[in-house]
Amino acid sequence: MYSDRALVIGAGFAGLLAARVLSESYGDVVLVERDALTTDAGHRAGLPRAHHPHPLPARGEQALEALFPRIGRELENAGAVRADLGSDCLHHFPAGPAPRDHLGLSVLSVTRVTLDRIIRRRVLRLANVSLVDGVTIDGLLHDRGAVTGVHGRRGDRPFTDYADLVVDASGRDSKLVSWLAELGVHCPAPRIVHGHVTCSSRLYEVNRDLELGWKNACEITHLPGTARGGAVSSVDGSRWLVTLFGAEGDPAPADDDGFLDHATSLRCQGIAEIVKTATPASAIHHAGTPRTRWNRFHQVPDWPRGLLAIGDSVVSLDPVHGHGLTVTALNCADLRALVREHDLAGEPLVFQRGRQGRQVPVDVRDDRRSRPGHQDTPAAEAPAAVVLRPGARGDSRQPAGLPRVRPRLAAGLPPGGPAQSGGAGPRAAGEEAQRTAPSGHSTVTGTPLDRA
Repeated sequence: MYSDRALVIGAGFAGLLAARVLSESYGDVVLVERDALTTDAGHRAGLPRAHHPHPLPARGEQALEALFPRIGRELENAGAVRADLGSDCLHHFPAGPAPRDHLGLSVLSVTRVTLDRIIRRRVLRLANVSLVDGVTIDGLLHDRGAVTGVHGRRGDRPFTDYADLVVDASGRDSKLVSWLAELGVHCPAPRIVHGHVTCSSRLYEVNRDLELGWKNACEITHLPGTARGGAVSSVDGSRWLVTLFGAEGDPAPADDDGFLDHATSLRCQGIAEIVKTATPASAIHHAGTPRTRWNRFHQVPDWPRGLLAIGDSVVSLDPVHGHGLTVTALNCADLRALVREHDLAGEPLVFQRGRQGRQVPVDVRDDRRSRPGHQDTPAAEAPAAVVLRPGARGDSRQPAGLPRVRPRLAAGLPPGGPAQSGGAGPRAAGEEAQRTAPSGHSTVTGTPLDRA
């Protein structure tokens, strides 16, 4: 069994950020991904909502910059469009358009494919981070109350890998609750809020003859009077991403005629002008009714050692509001702080309990008010609206006497340890570094060109 090794399930946004954080204190970090990730990886089955907007607000960008310096500039160079939330964005509310004035707060409009590609490139440059793709995880390996690895399939061959810490970042389709049940660990029923809003999105080539006077626009739904809404954002430098919303009883359209009819019914006529005159650059992608699901892992007293959950595997937020990326980035910032002060492999609930404070304003205050599909949680069971900070031990209900700081950091070694100090130097463009895991499968450490 490896020592000082972390394994992350899922190489999406949450998994990539978690791998970046863990690379600072674990000697070897392996990303295990179900989809095949090629050099020109675009839309893939594991990210069905990548066709819809993924704005990055100022707070989310700030959290990303802390992990990836100058990531905002790199995204802009790749085509992301920066817009001031006041002067560059047109907001239509039921009472009318919002005043437009410079706020100094920006939002980066970028497609999810571009965002993931840039971050994946950054993460796979790290010498102690590697990727194994095409793997379906079927369950967890365990020993005496601790998770010791994963098992599954890679093509038609069995897959087994071991680690001191396993992080589930497999998204809203995570099977972690079932995997834990197989170990005899039972979780409370998830808390679910149904959004009752559908959306349809389509890319358009920018029509330079159409002078709109803004970069992004949004017209929100507001039941019971306003069941239709829409949004448009400038993405990838030369495209518009148009998304139409349909609230309860008036679903978003999935065909050309319905798309045009819905757009022309909005008060923001700029959206209709784009649909009428611009050239479509993609098919119409429809998403059913989204829901917010909160797996209350922090309430599991016998949570196994060696296991963390992050991102949509814990709480999958209604994507219509565009704050999921920011919440995940902030959770990874908390992970970065806590892993420096705690042995999270031995005390995982320090993180699982601490991170719940990020969700309270969304899942308790906002959605409790009037959603008919809301499944309530007694106030006594709701976590406090705070986040554990470094130095707060918390009640992990794990055996005492475990190391409080990662061994590599305690010894004063550089992040990544031997994996970054082997003397091999940077790899040439297009070159892949191969490793072999205990099971015999190979992992790949990428470069900017070979594993974009």
